[in-house]
Amino acid sequence: MSEAWDDRRTWSLRLSQALDDIGVTRRMVDRRRRTWLRREALQKLLSLFLGSGMTMYNFGSQSEGTTTLGMHSDIDILFSQNDAAVLLDLSEWQQGKDNLLVVNTERSPPQHCNLQRLGRDRRLPNKDVEDPYEVVDNDGKVLLTTKITEIFLLSERKLIFYGPSRSLNKNVDMVQAFPCARLPAECQFLFERPRPGHWPTKDMLAQASAYPVFLVPAGYPDSPYHEKLLEWRFSTSLMERLLIFSFNTTQLKVFVLLKIIRKAFIKIVVGDNFSTFHMKTAMMFTIESYPPDIW
Repeated sequence: MSEAWDDRRTWSLRLSQALDDIGVTRRMVDRRRRTWLRREALQKLLSLFLGSGMTMYNFGSQSEGTTTLGMHSDIDILFSQNDAAVLLDLSEWQQGKDNLLVVNTERSPPQHCNLQRLGRDRRLPNKDVEDPYEVVDNDGKVLLTTKITEIFLLSERKLIFYGPSRSLNKNVDMVQAFPCARLPAECQFLFERPRPGHWPTKDMLAQASAYPVFLVPAGYPDSPYHEKLLEWRFSTSLMERLLIFSFNTTQLKVFVLLKIIRKAFIKIVVGDNFSTFHMKTAMMFTIESYPPDIW
């Protein structure tokens, strides 16, 4: 038993050294994060200066620092449309803004909703379709389709679709999103779920609760095509990034190793049906559920 344990420990140390050699070190992770967060801050300042009404965020492997040069990870950018107000209740209506009311029905898939167009100058639903990316449902509601996110990329080139991303470059995923006015009930499980308590800490949860939730153009996989065009998914990307930033060096190495295994072996068999998001969820569940000394 002792000999087997020594072999596993030796193998683990060698693997850890190999990850060090390809740049999965605390120093390189911190440097990647600083680089992408500074780019994000500069883009925010530029947006304010130009009055674009958008805030840009960098998400994914690059800003998390969970990648290597050999993985050729793409760049994930989210554009938050701040000139629109996403409401969970009519009482949150804002004068002069594009007001979008979150609509849920018994048929709404988990973590998804529709967006109903309200008036800019009155707290009433629109009754007429004013734009080509709006439709009227069977109940007479004017709903926003996810086609609106393609308007800002008008081009003769063919758009590349990947999940909620609409992009002109296969190496850059660009997502147009709307910020939610407050935390929706669908996203409160992070703060209400019973857990041992060592991770996430109370301070992390308090910080996460202050972050906005986004609505991104991603229909439910099993929905018919015409319904997918009307479905928006709640995204907690800022909260997820905060949690990833709290990983220690060993946890980061495990996460990067899992991503390498997925890209080199699993993706060849199942494609994108098993994604990095699944691995990220498994990592967070493990860190939350098991004692810290296993790392």
